[in-house]
Amino acid sequence: MALEPSRAVPAQDRGRRYRWSELQELIFLDRYAQKGSRADITVGDTVVVMTKEHPKYPQKEVGVVEAVDGDDITVRLRSGELFVQKRARIDRPLETRPEDMWDRMARAIVAVEPKDKRKELEKEFRWLLQDWRFVPGGRINAMLGTGQHLTAYNCYVIPIRPDDPSHGNDSRRAIMDTLRNMVEIMARGGGVGINLSTLRPRLAYVQGVNGKSSGAVSWGQLFSTATGLVEQGGSRRGALMLILNVWHPDVIEFINAKRDFGVLTNANISVGLTDDFERALDNDEDWQLVFPDYEAVGKEIYDREWDGNLRRWQEKGYPVKVYQTVRARDLWRMIVESAWASAEPGIVRMDYSNRMSNTWYFHDLIATNPCVTGDTLIYTENGLQRAEDLYFSYKAQRVLVDGRLSHEALLPASPVFITGIKPVYRLETREGFSVRLTADHQVMTERGWVAAKDLQPGDEIHIVNRPGAFGREGSRDLGLALGRAVGQDIRTYALAAAGVEGPGAAARAGNGLDQRVAVRVTAEPITVPEIVFVGTREMQQAFLQALFGASSCVETDAETGSCRVRLAAGSVRLLGDVQRLLLNFGIYSRIDDSAGESSLVIAGASLVRFAREIGFHDEAANEALRANLSASSRPLEPERFVATFAALVPDGEEMVYDLTQPDTHSFVANGLVVHNCGEQFLPAWGVCNLGHINLSRFVEDGQILWDDLKRAARLGVRFLDNVIDITPYFFKENEKVQKAERRVGMGTMGLAEMLIKLGVRYGSPESLEIIDQVYRTIAVEAYLSSTELAAEKGAFPMFDAEKFLQSGFMQAMPEEVRAAVRTKGMRNATLLTQAPTGTTGTMVGTSTGIEPYYQWSYWRTGRLGKKEVNEAIVQEWFDAHPEVEPKLENLPDYFVTALELAPDEHVRVQAAIQRWVDSSISKTTNCPADWTVEQVEELYALARKLGCKGVTIYRDKSRDEQVLSRKEDAPAPKEAQAAAGQASAAAVPAPPTNGNNGNGTLAAMRDASPTIGEVPEEVAGYTFRQKTMVGTARITINEKDGEPFEAIIVLGKGGMDVTADSEAIGRLISLYLRTPSPVGNTKKLALVVEQLRGIGGAQPFGFGPNKVLSLPDALAKALERYLHRRYGYGSPAEHESGAAHEAAGYTSHGYAEPGYASASDADAGAGYSAAGNGHHPNAGADLCPACGTFSYVKAEGCGYCRNCGHSSC
Repeated sequence: MALEPSRAVPAQDRGRRYRWSELQELIFLDRYAQKGSRADITVGDTVVVMTKEHPKYPQKEVGVVEAVDGDDITVRLRSGELFVQKRARIDRPLETRPEDMWDRMARAIVAVEPKDKRKELEKEFRWLLQDWRFVPGGRINAMLGTGQHLTAYNCYVIPIRPDDPSHGNDSRRAIMDTLRNMVEIMARGGGVGINLSTLRPRLAYVQGVNGKSSGAVSWGQLFSTATGLVEQGGSRRGALMLILNVWHPDVIEFINAKRDFGVLTNANISVGLTDDFERALDNDEDWQLVFPDYEAVGKEIYDREWDGNLRRWQEKGYPVKVYQTVRARDLWRMIVESAWASAEPGIVRMDYSNRMSNTWYFHDLIATNPCVTGDTLIYTENGLQRAEDLYFSYKAQRVLVDGRLSHEALLPASPVFITGIKPVYRLETREGFSVRLTADHQVMTERGWVAAKDLQPGDEIHIVNRPGAFGREGSRDLGLALGRAVGQDIRTYALAAAGVEGPGAAARAGNGLDQRVAVRVTAEPITVPEIVFVGTREMQQAFLQALFGASSCVETDAETGSCRVRLAAGSVRLLGDVQRLLLNFGIYSRIDDSAGESSLVIAGASLVRFAREIGFHDEAANEALRANLSASSRPLEPERFVATFAALVPDGEEMVYDLTQPDTHSFVANGLVVHNCGEQFLPAWGVCNLGHINLSRFVEDGQILWDDLKRAARLGVRFLDNVIDITPYFFKENEKVQKAERRVGMGTMGLAEMLIKLGVRYGSPESLEIIDQVYRTIAVEAYLSSTELAAEKGAFPMFDAEKFLQSGFMQAMPEEVRAAVRTKGMRNATLLTQAPTGTTGTMVGTSTGIEPYYQWSYWRTGRLGKKEVNEAIVQEWFDAHPEVEPKLENLPDYFVTALELAPDEHVRVQAAIQRWVDSSISKTTNCPADWTVEQVEELYALARKLGCKGVTIYRDKSRDEQVLSRKEDAPAPKEAQAAAGQASAAAVPAPPTNGNNGNGTLAAMRDASPTIGEVPEEVAGYTFRQKTMVGTARITINEKDGEPFEAIIVLGKGGMDVTADSEAIGRLISLYLRTPSPVGNTKKLALVVEQLRGIGGAQPFGFGPNKVLSLPDALAKALERYLHRRYGYGSPAEHESGAAHEAAGYTSHGYAEPGYASASDADAGAGYSAAGNGHHPNAGADLCPACGTFSYVKAEGCGYCRNCGHSSC
């Protein structure tokens, strides 16, 4: 079925058709079409109606309204069936065709373009969207142009952080704030990724509550549970990815989490691998599981410094605690085995990915930690403060920013933080400016940001070109006193509590020194007092006036009449400090040592400013200076505020510091304009901004439409770049990070269909060559488009051409792209992502993402219910070849599905595509159900060898519930199941019982049968008697191959509700035990006990250890006794007096009746205790339909309740 083209479709595209099945229509209308008010539903409307309610998989259908009777709406479904539903469970789409959505999006996306370009660009974008050439991410489809307050981004990465920075990142406050942020994002349609590595390990001590931590995995379960509760626009659950780094002590628990049912069920999980772990793996070395030693450093430092980045923690010199040491290969084997058994965890090669990333030079995971030493003076809103002092104050302040970088002088910055003990160097200039820093710290030069180690002789470094700010303490009198003291060459000073001390002190005090100021003489080198740097403007001004009045002179050039002020001093350190103080008034100076003695010189335009802002304390000296300036015949050149690089000198190792200024990424250190720390700037708050080129639309008559493909790639980048400025942001952190990087994630769908149209088998060597050419073309055009946008609109704020071109990805790009980046810049930090596109791909009717077709006919289970999918390309091929009988076996060999491919072919396709992808890539490597763990391990090794950033391996049937399932996997008739089960039991050797009692050994996983196990003709087991509130139940646990295999529960008489309920519980437990799984049956039964134990009911009875809360609680007690007797699970039963058990060896020949071991057993459980404890007061009673207690009895032909009096008569 194909829709007629809209009148809005351009003439050149009329006649173009696209596939349109009922499932495609349903997905479009339910997920992406703009909705109208339910109150306006009327006859003739096309609607989406819920036909079956289910907490996870409700059933929805499309239909047309035939009648409206109040809130009862009659809908004729596409199947022809009439269905009546309440108004609240019906959606009324305003857009009923894709053309309506394409028109909406094309109009909306140009809103941020210049007005003179909007009309033409709207036509271009409409061409791009037509016939699904380009499919924006699902959130963009649902949001763009609707006016709804939804996000356009599909996924977010959020850190575990508290909103209040007084709390640590590893705190309950941080967890709860992160949970709230996650729910807010999911509620607006975004998926979320969280790294749990910030959280302390299980059983670690928690100060303040005198307790133990439940661990990272348990908190991950909290995020998973909340995800399952979030509805996104009523059409989808939240999506969650959890990562735990490979060094975390809880990583083993995390790896195996998905092998326990009910754990992290609403999350995908991956282990973050590091370079160090991969080296240990390759070299067969031990691997330590560690975590910061928070008890050793104390709560204050831990809360302030720990952010989940272990490398940074260790570089700062903080200790870690080793929790466990394992062989790297053993840990790797655990990952492989768990992936074999449950398809998770995946792996993410974090260090490798970031080395390849264009954002390596400012991204949090791989930054180079540029820093300055603790004695560096940083220009702040409170004057000039040492980096070390700022660190210990732990206060965020505004910092001075150079006028060439910002119109505003003072901008907010982070608190100063330590980045470790590192080698430092002294950067020296010819003019005397200097700073001590690490070799990789960047300074601003006339040629841009340059790392200190890369400076060349003659490079001109920027010196701050505007006045700074001052402190709030210190008087003019104090400034004068200190200035005179320093100016008269007193060998240092300190404020004393009383009296003027030292030789000649009295004379100096009498010579105009404020009598309330005391000076103490020591033998230390002379410097500017620290109090002056943070003093008021008046204090700093008075200090400089007194200093220059005591130790300077005015020099005049006889030829030109120009003059300068020279301050002579024996201490270069003093001159450097004075030079930095003068800059705080906007006065440039230089240190001159040409005469053999160092002095500081002020001349030119700066001398005019000196005369106006500072001058001398003596007014006669000021008059003379002004007269000399007026007599100068040479015009004054404006000050350039640059210093010439002279040398970078090694200067030892010490603790170093940095800060973050998020607007200009700079601050002023000792007067030099330096870059801030990129590592601290970028928190996790990144987003996915997705759109997909539909490759299947770029093949005609067996040829690729290269020009159209290039056009689509360039327009796709511009489309997604505009989304950044259109979408609402719900967290300022997301907006800050995204607008600093302008990440774009353009990918593809329809790759498998394209190859089929080209007659090439997916995964073949020929296909790899085509894939390389296609994705190279997309990458080149995308990057060239971004460079053109940078020239037109500006580069992304964090762009640094030299650093950007050093990324692993950019080093492999063609020279034409590198040259364009160098000359024009880049609008976007990253451009290319391969997302899965499961829903949008199905809506379009093509192969999803970069995957092969799953099957030609299969079931798709999701939020719209279970739907049959038949791939249209198969029928289209048979229609084009009527001479071929339409059977699947008659298709050409290039029609290949996911499970028909060799698994290594999946990996090689991923590697070929990743060569041209600068960000993430989603690819599932499908394996047959019978693949071994060793074969899966070989695939992981191949993925690492080929340079894949990550890999997800899915072995068929490794999960009980699959989104996609083959039709041949549908339930077979019972007779066939029995035959298959017997054949399987005969063919597969019994797994041995081991000391772990079935906790999922490798052998058990390999031998797991894919079918429900059948009950043998003879089974041996154990029968336990357990008192309940309605009599004594008999619970029989039969075994097979040494493990529990079925449970039979007998309680009450036939026809009673309680009998039916207990039988149903037994049947469900048996089905659970007989279902194949990597979890052993003993562990399964223990999980059943955990679920049943402690359930409360209306009529608990008994006391102490014999207290029974409900029927399920009673059954749990019996099962727990079995587990303890047979396998040592738990503690000995404390209620043996209320129960008995029959010795092993009881034999049952199958089922005598469904749910019963035998008639005699049924009678024994009818309310009388076999242990001789007499008749229970509720024996023979059933559940009362009115009050719910076990008090409903039969008497005189009627049923009545002894508790509430309800009667059936």
